[in-house]
Amino acid sequence: MRPKTLALLAVAAICGLVAMLGVQQVLSNQGGGKTEEGQVLVAKAEIVPGQPLDETNVEFKSFPAGTIPEGAVVSKEQFLERTLTVRAFPGSQILQVMLDKKGARSASSEVRDGMSVVSVPIDQTMTGVGLIHPGDNVDVLVTYRPVGSREVNGVGKEVKTVLEYVEVFSIDGVRDPNLLPKPGDPKAVPMKTVQLQVTGEQARLLKLAGDVGTIYLTLRAMNDKHRIEDKELFDPKFAENVVSHKDDERDQPPPVAVAKPAPEVKLDTNPGRKKWKIEIIAGDERRIVEVDLPEEEPVTLSTAKGT
Repeated sequence: MRPKTLALLAVAAICGLVAMLGVQQVLSNQGGGKTEEGQVLVAKAEIVPGQPLDETNVEFKSFPAGTIPEGAVVSKEQFLERTLTVRAFPGSQILQVMLDKKGARSASSEVRDGMSVVSVPIDQTMTGVGLIHPGDNVDVLVTYRPVGSREVNGVGKEVKTVLEYVEVFSIDGVRDPNLLPKPGDPKAVPMKTVQLQVTGEQARLLKLAGDVGTIYLTLRAMNDKHRIEDKELFDPKFAENVVSHKDDERDQPPPVAVAKPAPEVKLDTNPGRKKWKIEIIAGDERRIVEVDLPEEEPVTLSTAKGT
């Protein structure tokens, strides 16, 4: 090989080596500062509300500092002896707002002191169904037929307000509004029950109204706290009378059909006399009676004196 060619190859090799070293230097300068990361609690499996958090269902994972949401659980002390109030899915980050009170193990921890939770059956024809969410306020109505009234095409029924401005605790046991079916979703499962947070007296009144008629819910406006007139409220004393009347009807033996006696037929012993026919109506009974007309006395003409 010629000396000139060897010299050119040597120069090219040196230039290539210098270029490689320069590129490595630039890359090392760019990656000199490490990206800051942080630990965030993440669900390892699906977690239902009320389920305790432990190493079997959660773990800490590293995330770039800029991607960690505010309020994320970043230490073990933040979730010890606590449960979730909403459902979590594998891979989802756990936030502090999703945690229940420390030591709580069920939804009962969310029930206020002196209150209880009762379920009310619902159907999709009710006003507001699909729009009602936990935390909303509703009125409870009842429709029933008063004792002794006859219903014709819905006329004859009463509609009264049983409870007003009561809080919806959950729907079908779900407390998280984001997990409820969306209105208009053809794949959504229809809601069946609404849980209301009420006092003990309200719970008894609600049960009594349910025995009398059909319960309905109406959604209240957020700031609407007007009171229903007393005459429109459900009267528990009247309801007790309705229930007792139903019980009496249930205890009575079924009515036995009694044949009505055939109308009495009287033979006419004097067919030559004129008769009156009188129709007598007494309740459901109807009969005709014949009465003899009085006999007419013959009319005589008196003659004048002297004729």
